[in-house]
Amino acid sequence: MSTDIISVDKEDLPPTVQSPNKNEVLVEPDQKQDQWKIGEAINLIVGAGIFIAPGSTWRLVQSPGAALILWIIGGVINLYGFLVWRLSEKGPFESTAYGFAFNNQLFRFLFGFATVNIIIPAAIIANSFIASKYLLYAIQGADGEEFNHYGKDFGSYFGNDFIALRLIAVALLGIITAYHMLAIRSKHVSYAVCLNQVLVVFKVVSLLVLSLYGLLKANDPSFSSSIKNNWNGAFNHTLSNNYSYPRTASESIGGYGNALLQVYSSIELREECAYRKYSALVRVCVSFILYILVNVAFISIVDPKVVADPNNANESIAIDYGIRLFGDFGRKYMSYLIAISSFSSMDSMVLL
Repeated sequence: MSTDIISVDKEDLPPTVQSPNKNEVLVEPDQKQDQWKIGEAINLIVGAGIFIAPGSTWRLVQSPGAALILWIIGGVINLYGFLVWRLSEKGPFESTAYGFAFNNQLFRFLFGFATVNIIIPAAIIANSFIASKYLLYAIQGADGEEFNHYGKDFGSYFGNDFIALRLIAVALLGIITAYHMLAIRSKHVSYAVCLNQVLVVFKVVSLLVLSLYGLLKANDPSFSSSIKNNWNGAFNHTLSNNYSYPRTASESIGGYGNALLQVYSSIELREECAYRKYSALVRVCVSFILYILVNVAFISIVDPKVVADPNNANESIAIDYGIRLFGDFGRKYMSYLIAISSFSSMDSMVLL
């Protein structure tokens, strides 16, 4: 029994995605469009945690100096994870968030399912709550203490402020969903992407300016003595309770957010772009620098004794920092900045 091999020219094939019609023009991937992914990933990594987590880590170890060291270690671990990721591309593994760790279909499915259906939705909801809370703080003139008693008193869940907080959270989610749907429907997705980039630029520039401004206060006579005292006592209250350090270390590592999961976007996995070698490194390094600068600035300006006090109800050291530098304007600005940071993180999660 013989079989004839039939040769079919490319022109005879029907137009499909794999074999387009010769009259159709293939659109090359836009490298500039791919480069937006750097800002999108920074938005995911640098969320509200950069404003809130430093204060909670201080209270755990009772030492701003020890907390700073743990933040540095967390950044180094994330950078090490990036290098392992790059090295995995040289081996027989897939360059995905879990391909080189679990080279098994079941594990890939479970991790992918958990990410899409549990982790990202939970993160969106958490960020919507934080954004609405600090937006309400800025409007009402609060400094982060008002909502800490909720949960202890059942009736407080039905108070006017807490109802307003829920409504604002739902409204923020609705706004993000609405303009993304309109952008997709009108085929102007780039508008939503541009808004995301505007938010990340505003956030990064604000963090850099505020951090450097606080560090420059070391030359101000009204701040120099307190800054010197803060650093001299940075390690004076180190806890002997070893349980606090692993918990703080895990919190500092987790504070860098999705640094490893967002090393490569889906487009970068499919396309070989010229900037791909360095984009992930830029994301990890920018996040690391921001976290360390912010922690150093907080240690310099904010009284460590107040922040490290377990009875201190103010959850955001960033608001204390803003008040110390700019008074009531600093409180409002930091509240709005935290809300915008959470909003931009939600926006990036929707863009995934």
